Amino acid sequence: VPTLGNVAAKVRMRFGGFFTEVLPLLVVMSVAVRIVIVSGWLEAVHGLGPLTHRLFGIPAEAFVAVLVTMVQRYLAPLVLLNVPMSPREATIAIAMITLSLPCLPVMVMTAREAGWRVLAGVLAMAAGVSMSVGIVLNLVLPGG
Repeated sequence: VPTLGNVAAKVRMRFGGFFTEVLPLLVVMSVAVRIVIVSGWLEAVHGLGPLTHRLFGIPAEAFVAVLVTMVQRYLAPLVLLNVPMSPREATIAIAMITLSLPCLPVMVMTAREAGWRVLAGVLAMAAGVSMSVGIVLNLVLPGG
């Protein structure tokens, strides 16, 4: 049975790590994503449209939202709100976001606790699952 002192020390250590390592990264990345949205960069990715439509059935801007989940999960819907999509496209994009890469705080903690090799494996697996689900949904959902 853990003692109260041990639990308190572990909680203090975790919070200290979050505030010194992760929080500054979250603030910087949140500002960067907002700049991307406001700057019109999402319109610049239209060139990827044919590829993302063929593979996943979603616009290129929605695929950017999938990639944004690496920074922070809550920012992906912010990107999606700025992209006009059909219900089919939104379903695929949300499924891919849900199953996609772990966000930055999780990546930092995984690397710290389990090492960079484990993090690389987690990233590879998550990307593979997310992309596979997007492709399968694109094939099976009607209207594609």
